[in-house]
Amino acid sequence: MTNEGMERVASSAGTGGDAPSRADLARHVTLVTVAYNSAEALRWQGAHSARLPGLVVDNGSSDATQAAARERGLGILAFEVNCGFGRGVMAGLAAVTTEFALVINPDAAMSEDAVAALLAAAERYPDCALFVPRIVNETGKVFFRVDSALERRQKHRRPPDGDACIAMLSGAVMLVRVAPFLAFGGFDPAIFLYFEDDELAFRYRAARRPIIYVAEAEAVHLGNRSSGPSARPAAKSNRVKDISFGWSHAYVMEKIGQGAGRGSRALAVLRLAGSMAVCLVSGRFGKLRREAYRLEGFVRRLQGRPAPFLPPGEPGCVALDLPHAMVSEES
Repeated sequence: MTNEGMERVASSAGTGGDAPSRADLARHVTLVTVAYNSAEALRWQGAHSARLPGLVVDNGSSDATQAAARERGLGILAFEVNCGFGRGVMAGLAAVTTEFALVINPDAAMSEDAVAALLAAAERYPDCALFVPRIVNETGKVFFRVDSALERRQKHRRPPDGDACIAMLSGAVMLVRVAPFLAFGGFDPAIFLYFEDDELAFRYRAARRPIIYVAEAEAVHLGNRSSGPSARPAAKSNRVKDISFGWSHAYVMEKIGQGAGRGSRALAVLRLAGSMAVCLVSGRFGKLRREAYRLEGFVRRLQGRPAPFLPPGEPGCVALDLPHAMVSEES
């Protein structure tokens, strides 16, 4: 990470009032991070983020992820296999005993004042269970999701200047009020990877539940750096991601209804096939492989098959170094 990125984290505190008490934050918020070969990212996060009690849900990592979690005093829920992001989050939340959880990617960080700003918003909006901060990259550029890739593109794409109810979210960083979030169902366990946050936002809209954007609370997200280099060949790693992307794309389109999205699933197949033809003619073989894998995943869902790479059933996890009060019976 660049020095500029480190400075973004250091200066992301709220603008008003004294620094919050770490003990006060700890009484209300538990950090939940889903990790997969994330040792390097977890160590970066520990050096640049608020110190909160928390746990790492380890999705079958083969690196030093668990050691990095222990270095920070975080508990561990360990799966033997990769259960996906959504299932990982839900397993972590089931072990949380505080009212709130800060669900945050390993390559994201928030200051204590920024977390306090999210909590202050939660106090202002007691009927809301889901809050998202202003997310910036390491150079300070704001990342704001106005809409999903599955719906028509909105013309006005500027992030709000203050608190606002928004239609889409990024699952990279969010504060959840644990009990109502779990009662609502949280992330869909059928999804292994990609579009989990889109699907959640669509369900929130349908249920007329608010998602509150808190501009005062800033999170720094490096982006695509949660996992270190995989022990598998790069082509295989991309295959897992790209097939999962295609499957989840089709699955969420199916759930929200074709009329609500950007065209039909049949048209989506044609677009992917057309993109492959263009890549073949232009010699862009890397993108051709990616589009072919996405089409494979998309067709798998059209055939009614479950998400590829998602373990069947509900794989158990082992609770390591968790305070007794945080260990649920399922753990």
